[in-house]
Amino acid sequence: MFNRDLIEDIKERTSIVEVIANYVRLTASGKNYKALCPFHTEKTPSFVVSEEKGLWHCFGCNKGGNVFDFLMEIEHINFPEAVNVLANRLGIKITRTDKFEDNNWIYEINNEASDYFRRQLLENHKVLDYLIKTRKLEPKWIDTFQLGFASSGWRNLLDLLQRKKISMDNILKSGLVSIKDNQVFDRFRQQIIFPITNRDGQVIAFAGRRYETEEGAKYFNSSDSKWFQKGNILYGWYQAKKTISEKRSLFITEGYFDVIKMHQTSFRNTVAPMGTGLTRNQVRITSGYSDETILLFDGDSAGLKATLRAINLFLENGISPKVVPMPENEDPDSLADRDLDELKGCISNRINWLHFLMKLSENAYSKADPDKKTKIINRFRKVISLLPDPIAQEIYWNEIKENYGINRDWIQEKSIVTKASYREEDKKESLEMIYEEFLLMFCKNPDWQMIVNTIPSDRILSPLYRRLYDFLILQHFGEGGISFNELNPEEKSTITKIIVKERDLQDTISIWSISVKIVYLFLMNEIETLRKEKMTSELASRMRILQKALQIIRPMRFKVDIDKVEELKSTIDKINLLINN
Repeated sequence: MFNRDLIEDIKERTSIVEVIANYVRLTASGKNYKALCPFHTEKTPSFVVSEEKGLWHCFGCNKGGNVFDFLMEIEHINFPEAVNVLANRLGIKITRTDKFEDNNWIYEINNEASDYFRRQLLENHKVLDYLIKTRKLEPKWIDTFQLGFASSGWRNLLDLLQRKKISMDNILKSGLVSIKDNQVFDRFRQQIIFPITNRDGQVIAFAGRRYETEEGAKYFNSSDSKWFQKGNILYGWYQAKKTISEKRSLFITEGYFDVIKMHQTSFRNTVAPMGTGLTRNQVRITSGYSDETILLFDGDSAGLKATLRAINLFLENGISPKVVPMPENEDPDSLADRDLDELKGCISNRINWLHFLMKLSENAYSKADPDKKTKIINRFRKVISLLPDPIAQEIYWNEIKENYGINRDWIQEKSIVTKASYREEDKKESLEMIYEEFLLMFCKNPDWQMIVNTIPSDRILSPLYRRLYDFLILQHFGEGGISFNELNPEEKSTITKIIVKERDLQDTISIWSISVKIVYLFLMNEIETLRKEKMTSELASRMRILQKALQIIRPMRFKVDIDKVEELKSTIDKINLLINN
């Protein structure tokens, strides 16, 4: 198990804003930062990061935590792996004995497999000639992307791994072998191999392209696992991320060969989805790194569909992509081979996504009847509405107006919803709202010890909020207890939601107003519980005390006079004495 001091040291030395900014586009909002949530689709930012508190919370999907939780959630890794990622970032070395059992075994197996595939490629001159002479790949880039080859043998890799004393259980879990009719055999055979790496360059999976065979699919990936989900990985990200960060731009292509050829031709900020359509998670990965996203898909009908879908996904995340229109039936790989200058010209002439859509529609619109024109304009309206920023929507709609002569005030003013103030006594408030306000008050008020003395934790009826109150008390007193990392997901979500809120509750009236509600709820619950008991003289005496306390506090529940704050304090103290005796 990790030493708690080590965890705290890593957390204290890590800027949560810097880490999260690698994944989402953060904008300052008071003391905090806001962004579109990377964990669900939204149009209005509800994801909040507090550098001061070292926490994040999404008020849309209700996820939250610290920097370790963020990495675990977005990278689909476990706690030890998140610790290792941040430790490596800080240059802290963690020895094997410091670690929990983690996924190092899969990296070791995949490294063995990658080395094996690499040796097979170097020994097979025919395949190597195919890559160099036919596909026109330079040896440097074959090496950079660690390309390999899987021969046609059914057990070559399996036998190697067993000779390395790797357990059959781990070999099966690795996804490098398949089972059919109780026979275990190599999953990749007669294929050119593309190792798939995570952000740190560790091999987590493989993709294969069939070679000199018509058997099976043209491209074949490792199956999804807890360390590899193809919808969360971009091919070439590890090789491209430095250039992407430096240039603040990236290209997205369709295929593995496209990526390698783009890197070879000096466009080293190029990545691609994993042989499938672009996903929302892949779009979110790119958002924090780049100010310009350029779609460079194939010049065929499938490439056009992929481009249109990608445009929608990027717009949903507040990113306006550019598009490189490709010559018919060409892709970046083939065009680079045929005419590199033409490819560079196409890239130089990239256009805004709206201009790309307008170019697609211009011929059809000019010849269309009114019904078809309406459909075309409505398609534009639907796509523009994906943008979360109403100002951007206005700007793009003005482009439509200018080019098509359409004028429509389609941006509706948002109604402002405010929380109603407390009404009369018949208004019922949820326990959750009251306890959240109370814990927020506790976190943000400098006189927290006074609050603890006034409201002991047994006054909190909700088990969840009582546990969180106890946790915060121990944190304030510095008396240990469990660490934040040991809270369960519900507790982390609730506490981050409370702590990252930007609201000042140090006003005396607010503090005592909430304290009154806490005591009132406690009294009501105690009285209700006693009513269910068989009444004894002792319980009857207790009931009279509680009812007396209730009569004292009831009038104060919804209105606290600023001139009577001291009187209110002494009243709550009196009530505490009454109900504690």
